Amino acid sequence: MDDLAALLGDPDVMRHYPRPKTRDEALGWIRWSQHGYHEHGHGLWLVALRSNGAFVGNCGLTLQEVDGAVHTEVGYLVRTGLQGNGYATEAAAACRDHARDILGLERLIAIIHPDNVPSQRVAAKIDLTFERETTYRDRPAQIHATTFPVPGPTPGS
Repeated sequence: MDDLAALLGDPDVMRHYPRPKTRDEALGWIRWSQHGYHEHGHGLWLVALRSNGAFVGNCGLTLQEVDGAVHTEVGYLVRTGLQGNGYATEAAAACRDHARDILGLERLIAIIHPDNVPSQRVAAKIDLTFERETTYRDRPAQIHATTFPVPGPTPGS
């Protein structure tokens, strides 16, 4: 809780959100993710360094309504001092693979503020391409997306 509250309360981390979150809102973030697991089988994961278990941030898959349709989004946040080290890309790629290979999803999006160039680069590195501009929760947003091939029958089946 302390690590997540610090992450979500950091003005730099949250610069593309309406504002940093309070400790109570961070608890709500955890509960929202738990609800996602209960209802949909996925949510946000804690991201930690393999070497020592230090908290890096969070990343995962959540359902988001955009322009009247519900989509699975990959989202990622990394502590200010650890940004730029590839952690968001590594975690987001693992989430993309989980969405495709384990959950069998056909489509994955990222909702990104137009000024958030680092997040746009992460999306591109995991093969989500710019799709369109939109408004999300009364703020400008870009939708980056990928569609996974639907597995067909194996030869001879």
